[in-house]
Amino acid sequence: DPPEQCREIGTCELCNTMLTAGATDQWATCPVCGREQRAQTVKLRDSRHCVGMIPSEFGGGISKAFAVSGLKVSRKTITTWEQRGKLPRHADGYAYCDVYRLLIGPDLTKSVR
Repeated sequence: DPPEQCREIGTCELCNTMLTAGATDQWATCPVCGREQRAQTVKLRDSRHCVGMIPSEFGGGISKAFAVSGLKVSRKTITTWEQRGKLPRHADGYAYCDVYRLLIGPDLTKSVR
């Protein structure tokens, strides 16, 4: 079997070195400082997923961008959030950071019992 293809997933939290991981890797180790980090966390921290706007007629683009990080959100969910007043729609689309906050929000508000 050929070796698994690694791709860039984001930068190291400590030294800003670009990290790579395979599609099924859950952890990435920085080649410079040796810090081990969750691959999904590194991908989410990547600025391409949390900044900027996307035209609303391409709402599925947000879904695809988050899918790379292992987060699932459908275009229909994004539209529903807007209709319910949870997600602001700007002149040129939705902000990634607004969708991200709604997507992870419920997990952060649950109390531990």
